[in-house]
Amino acid sequence: MSPEAAPAMLVLVRALVLAQSSGASEIGIDHLLAALDPETSSAEPVAPPEGPFFPVPRQDMALAPDAAAAMAPLGDISTIPLNILRSVLLSAKHQGAH
Repeated sequence: MSPEAAPAMLVLVRALVLAQSSGASEIGIDHLLAALDPETSSAEPVAPPEGPFFPVPRQDMALAPDAAAAMAPLGDISTIPLNILRSVLLSAKHQGAH
């Protein structure tokens, strides 16, 4: 992913990694919120790997239904400001807790 990638896209990538490392079957609201937290990401940027490169299986994982429903009204992920994303996710999390 390029350094110019939209911040919300980077959050999705971090959430994917968090979900995979926790053994989850889908990316949930908690994964997305944790990915928004700067403390959960590495303080130093990761250097790009040097070749040779080997093919790897796709790393797709679906959003949990509540996460997808919360994010759907926001439209294109590449245009979502992080503060709006955080607000929507927190609201959805609190609604789901009731």
